[in-house]
Amino acid sequence: MKNGFSAVDVLLAAALFSLLVVAMIGPLIFGEQSTQISGARGRAILIAEEGLAALGNIRDNSFGNVVNGTYGLAAVGGVWTFSGSSDTTDIFSRSIIVSDSTVSAGFKLVTAAVTWQQTPQRTGTVELSTEITNWRGSSPAPTSCLTFCQSFGTYQNGVCRTGPAQCTAHGEVHESGGDSFCTVGVNTTCCC
Repeated sequence: MKNGFSAVDVLLAAALFSLLVVAMIGPLIFGEQSTQISGARGRAILIAEEGLAALGNIRDNSFGNVVNGTYGLAAVGGVWTFSGSSDTTDIFSRSIIVSDSTVSAGFKLVTAAVTWQQTPQRTGTVELSTEITNWRGSSPAPTSCLTFCQSFGTYQNGVCRTGPAQCTAHGEVHESGGDSFCTVGVNTTCCC
């Protein structure tokens, strides 16, 4: 009998070693790629949030500037303005889409859409939306629970009741901001 390894033993050991190396390196490469994708998505969310905040500044300067369309953003002299149909930050492209709200008249639906190339085969997309209104508009300040509820644009009625449970019992919603208008007797809760 000969001492040593046969060719089959060497081949089997090499195959097993190769399999172990691939099994250990694969998760490292996949984990690194997942971390990069996650980081890029987090940055895209921040860019989208910045876009919504910028649109709030544009609205505050003049609600008349917030018209339906697709826009990019630029900061000119420390003031946000619309610029083109998109803007670019590093690998990210941002578009602000303004449209009429389907929920309430006088509101605008604003969507900040950010796209980037995640991998050569895959594009990443983040979309954040909010609704804005002309909060400086000429609407009179509420003077009762009824006008407070109607100022939301979603409620028709507003009634003072004895507590939040009474709102629920009548199929209404307690809006605590209107409680200051309910000061007569025991009816101290504004139900919309």
